[in-house]
Amino acid sequence: MSAMAEVRYRYRLRVSNSQAGLLQAVFDACRFVWNQTLGRWETLWRHEGVSLGYADASRELTDWRSRFEWLAEQPSVPQQQVMRDLYRAISALSDRTNPAGRPRFKSCKAGYTTARWTRRAFKVSGSGLGRAGDRLEVATSAGRIWLRVVWSRPLPTAPSSVTIYRDAAGRWWASFVMRIEVPTGPVQGTGRATGLDVGLDTFATVEDPTHDIPNPRLARAQAKALARSQRRLAANRRARPTGPRRAVVGPGSRPKPPPSGSTSTTRPPAA
Repeated sequence: MSAMAEVRYRYRLRVSNSQAGLLQAVFDACRFVWNQTLGRWETLWRHEGVSLGYADASRELTDWRSRFEWLAEQPSVPQQQVMRDLYRAISALSDRTNPAGRPRFKSCKAGYTTARWTRRAFKVSGSGLGRAGDRLEVATSAGRIWLRVVWSRPLPTAPSSVTIYRDAAGRWWASFVMRIEVPTGPVQGTGRATGLDVGLDTFATVEDPTHDIPNPRLARAQAKALARSQRRLAANRRARPTGPRRAVVGPGSRPKPPPSGSTSTTRPPAA
């Protein structure tokens, strides 16, 4: 027996400066749609006790795209998807166990750097399964652009959607969603047994030496990275000028008064 399950595969993106500008424009449009829809929903609920439904909000999105030219230039699919996310958060307000709580407005200072494209707004070129040479194609205001993906592993099936976002470190990511078939029945036993020993030199030692798991030595790698960062910081500090700085006296500045008990060396004006 088997069932369908939804899985997500994430990959790094190589994005140029021009592509980053086009993607940021899509992010800004999604943030505008989120804030406008949330504002309309809160206003109607607070003053009239009426909940703005998703169908009415979709009609308002069509009206906004007809009134704002810059919004109509951006693809409509990410805007519809962000509206779906908002109403999914609104519907979860009645759930007391919901950890997200009440949806909030997105600030431009914090940076809203995510958008989702569905099948009619993106495509994986080539094999379509994340093989070498395949690229990601997404819709923007300048048409469809090709993004270079670092395929660390192939996709199991054709993806149904992709979410592109930028993290706090400035790295770009693409997260693909797919549906795969997974077995639901009990796992058949093999009749074989093995031992497992966890150690320092070898992380996991099993009965078959060919399947031993070596120690990844994560602490050593992090220590080397820290040492490189410290050397870079020390080199930057040495490169800065270390001479004494002169005080800049402007036209409106006043000279400091002499310390108490000292004799002023200022000559009196000539008679």
